[in-house]
This record gives sequence, C-alpha cells and structure tokens, in this order.
Amino acid sequence: MRALPEALRSIDVPDKLAASSLAGWTECVAKLVQASQPSTGALSLLPGGPAAAKGILAHRVIEQWFKGESSGNSATVFAANYEALRDELMADPSRVAFADLDEVFGPAEWSGFRAWVLRRCETSGRTHSGRNRGEASDRTEPRPLLGVEVSLTSEALRLKGRADRIRRLAAGSYEIRDYKSGSVLDDDGEVKESIALQLQAYGLMFLEAIPSAEVTLIVDVGSEISVGFDQATRARARERIEALLASVPEAGRYPIESLAKPGADCLGCRIRHLCRAYLTQVPSWWLAYPDKSARISYDSWGTIQAVNAGAGGTDVTLEDAAGRRVRVDRLAHRHGITASAVGRKIWLFDLESPGPGRDFKGNRYHPRVFYELPRDRRERRAWAAQCFSEMSE
Repeated sequence: MRALPEALRSIDVPDKLAASSLAGWTECVAKLVQASQPSTGALSLLPGGPAAAKGILAHRVIEQWFKGESSGNSATVFAANYEALRDELMADPSRVAFADLDEVFGPAEWSGFRAWVLRRCETSGRTHSGRNRGEASDRTEPRPLLGVEVSLTSEALRLKGRADRIRRLAAGSYEIRDYKSGSVLDDDGEVKESIALQLQAYGLMFLEAIPSAEVTLIVDVGSEISVGFDQATRARARERIEALLASVPEAGRYPIESLAKPGADCLGCRIRHLCRAYLTQVPSWWLAYPDKSARISYDSWGTIQAVNAGAGGTDVTLEDAAGRRVRVDRLAHRHGITASAVGRKIWLFDLESPGPGRDFKGNRYHPRVFYELPRDRRERRAWAAQCFSEMSE
C-alpha cells in the first residue's frame, strides 16, 4: 500500500482562476485555487475517473484534427490519440485500472462516443493556418482568439480559460463553442446553470478583448444548444462571478486552513485526501449527514480489524474514524492489502456502495458497506478507488 501523503500546509492562490472550475463550485477557496493551478504534477491528486479520461481524449482529437497537426483521416487521428492516452494511463498506477477505455464503457457506448468525436472533426473542417476552411480573413481580428483550445483571460474578472472552439461567423460576429459528451440539461430541459456560467464566463472574457463583438454561445452535444448571452444575461453572469470570487484573496501563498471550508465542494475534490480540514470534519458527517439534500464522497478510513483475501478481491473490515464497524468488499489485489495490515490505519477514497444511501424517510446517510470490484454486471465498478496506509509497504 502507498503511504497517505502528508497533509497540505499551504497553497498558492494564482492571479487568475479557472473559469471551468466555477461549474458547481460554491465556497471552498482551496478547491478552486487548486483546480486553477498549472498541471505540474507537484501534488499527488486523486485521479479523475474514466469519464474525465474520455473527455481528455475528445479534446485532444478535435484540437489535433482542426490544427492539421497529423496526417490521415479523423479515424486515424482518433486511434493514434487513444493509443497515446492509453499508454499514459498504463504508466499511472492511480489510473491504470481504466486504461482500456473501450472496455470500460463497453462496445455500444464507446462506438457512440467515437462517432460523436469524428462528427465533430468532420463538421469543423481542417486548417493549416489557424482558421477554418472557407473562413474569411479579417486583418482586424486578433488571430490567437480564433481556432480551438483558445486561451482567454480577464483582468477585470480575474479569470482564465480555454474555449473549445471560437470561430468568426461574419464581420464582428463570433461563436464560442463548448463540446460536451455528458448530460448538459437540468430537470426542466434547460442548460445546467453551471455549464451556462462557464460559457458565459468565456463570452465575457472574449468581450474584454473585443468589446464591440457580437457573441453567440453554443454547447455542442452532437446537437447544438444555445446559451443565453444578451445584455441582461451578461450582467447577471458578471454579478454571479464577482460574488463567487469575492472570498478569494489576492495572489500569494496562504495556510490551507484559511482557505479550506468543508462542505458541498468536498464531493469529488481531488485534494481532499491532503486536506486536514476534510479529514477532521468528515467522520462527524458519517454519523449525521450535513444536509438532507447533500451528498458526500464514498470515502472511508479507520483501523483494519480483519482481512480476508480471495480470488475476487480482498475484503476488509474497519473500525472507521467515527467508531462504526464498516466493511469494504472486493478491493483489488493491486492495493497489496494482506493479513499483516490488521491493526493499521487505512484510507480509502472513491468507493462504491451496494446500498441506497437513503433511509425510509428519504434522508441521506453514509453507508457501512462499500466495494471496489463489482459482483456482477448490475454493480458499477469503483474505477477511481484509491487506497493509502499510514506507512508504505
């Protein structure tokens, strides 16, 4: 087992925050500033799961195709990028379990995803000069603001981001397009507020560079869905962003305790295993859920009471940090948990649970039974499950 990394003592607040990380974020500044850091690999982050890897692949293929950086047709570009990403995943112990994405998602879903990516390539055209085929030239345009994976910044909003694609529709008229492969609509059939705010942030950043531009925002899920961006909507989006970022201090290094706020933002946070505030607060949530409508990550930690290794995985019984008896079934053998670990502390993140997670009154509760590997096809595997010990073996 790997040793649990030392808890973070401080964290750097950058001068600009990631617009994409505003989606679903509420108030934990530590989570936002971490997501806004350059990808240096300095921190041992919890991995994103297969869906995140699939999104990475889609963006790489579309960008490479549009820029004409490789020969062959779009199917060839897809295959080459998938093989390269698979090699990356295979070399990463935290993500190797889902390196074969086509097998993870199954033939039907993978075929549909591949077809979606290829259609995005075929409808975008291809360029060797930084703009789409047939697109008119305009010497007044700032060329870096057209194309795919376009970097945008805003001094006024203190934001940065990379738009999936920006193209010129006509003189003074531009379209900002964001590619999504998952669900983008809420229960009322409207674009989710978090996704709309991300697109609107891109639009506001673009207008900071070209104030006179007419901007259209599109979410592309195979079909095109327009996101509102009239004058009133812009004003509301600006107010929302300013309110969200009001609690973020100026750039500099700060003690993480001053920025971390356990709550809704902890769900899926990639540094929660390094956050002393989270590790201290969460056991009380296992006994009494923080909010009836909230959801906390399926994590568990405590002292190992028993280990039972079998062909289908390793079953572990814990006394968790809240004093409960907890069972974690079918942990993969890759974690290296053996009978010698009895009496030692263990931390497990991103598990699955076979239970409903709600009582008869509809209130959420934290399960006492978890698993990593499914018993059958009806259960979902915990692809991103991670295991740490108080010391390495």
